Amino acid sequence: MILLTVSTVLSDSVSEMAYVSVVALMITIIGIGVGPMLLLTAYPSEVTTQVTRPNALWLGTAIFWITGTIVAFVFPYSQRAIGGYAYIPFVILVLIEVSLSTVTAFQQKSPNHLN
Repeated sequence: MILLTVSTVLSDSVSEMAYVSVVALMITIIGIGVGPMLLLTAYPSEVTTQVTRPNALWLGTAIFWITGTIVAFVFPYSQRAIGGYAYIPFVILVLIEVSLSTVTAFQQKSPNHLN
């Protein structure tokens, strides 16, 4: 994300940065696909029972597509407003989501949860 932000900011002054932006975007998409994207199936399977698992997977997938649609519609306006730094609010949201998911995962796996 840092490379993507820097390349987007510098794309007006250095013409080759447009290519770096595309490569950085592809790396980001691949990184999300092999990392957090796998949580859509693995995480609900770990924290739900077999009875509630289909509903949890459905809800996780629906939230993923809804938030992806919101980001797709909001991003052009945020990029127009704050330029190349438009990725920073999304990075902050991802960090919040990862921290909340981590806390929730540890709470679900704690011994007190089994009692």
